[in-house]
Amino acid sequence: MSAAPIEFDDRGLIPCVMQDWSTGEVLTLAYMNAEALRRTRETGEMHFFSRSRQAPWMKGETSGNRLAVAAALRAEAAKQPRPEKPGGRKKGVPSWSG
Repeated sequence: MSAAPIEFDDRGLIPCVMQDWSTGEVLTLAYMNAEALRRTRETGEMHFFSRSRQAPWMKGETSGNRLAVAAALRAEAAKQPRPEKPGGRKKGVPSWSG
């Protein structure tokens, strides 16, 4: 079974949430257009689309702080994974439940 095609909004964008692989901490929310998604898939490094500049950009291109893709998860609105701390409210590395 193949995945359904990604549906971009009327501006040609999709939101993209980046999380720390080891902790689950949300690092940032950015947007991708089809070109940024293609470049990310090809290079394994995060590419986005700047809504303010109306131009593509690669994370770390000028700062050197690049962001490599460890895994890509596609979340449906109703089935979005939610990080949980093991054992309730105790501190720890989040696990995923959906």
